[in-house]
Amino acid sequence: MEQNNRTLQEQMRVIFHSLPFQAIPAILIRYLASETAEKLKFFPAIGGISSYYSPHKILTKQSLDYEKHCTIPQFSYVLAHGEPSPKNTQASCKLDCIYLHPVHSQQVSHCLYNLATNQVLSHRQVTVIPMTAAVIEIVQQLAKEYGMNRLALHSKDGKLFYDSTWIAGVDYTDDFYDDIYQDQDYEDKEQQDTDLEAQQKQSLLQQMTHWVLYFGQNIS
Repeated sequence: MEQNNRTLQEQMRVIFHSLPFQAIPAILIRYLASETAEKLKFFPAIGGISSYYSPHKILTKQSLDYEKHCTIPQFSYVLAHGEPSPKNTQASCKLDCIYLHPVHSQQVSHCLYNLATNQVLSHRQVTVIPMTAAVIEIVQQLAKEYGMNRLALHSKDGKLFYDSTWIAGVDYTDDFYDDIYQDQDYEDKEQQDTDLEAQQKQSLLQQMTHWVLYFGQNIS
């Protein structure tokens, strides 16, 4: 059981550190844990009862669908296609959401986190959109409202689990984590990415202007 818990913690940290967010709301952490445990059952276990059938197949008797289970990464920014009733209103037909996981049913549906209402909902059709700085800021602001400043895993008795890369026999405190997340380079990363994106857009604009003038002179 301890090894299973450690595996889940490592997988959760891998997914979290691949995200563009410095912190996520508590509700997203719950879905991160459940989806991480769910995906570990997608493949046959080494030394398990079957070398061909995964625990997911054995327990649910359902085959995995690539289009449903593998095409949209968890916590992607998506637009949910709403179905207002009546339809001839000024209400928006698109909802800004964070993707949580596919709904576990025979029908193709998706579980989403609505950024506007801070609620979980399900929709049949979604469109994946590139993550923007505005969405990142909204998610991190929602995390602050929940009091979440970092990803912290605790045991049932409240003991903090540290990364598995720490040296055995060395005691670590919350101050170590606080120093990491208060580091100036860590806080300025988002601003650096924004500045780099602006520089790339400016360079592209200059190149386009150069070629427009070049072809214009040759044609004339």
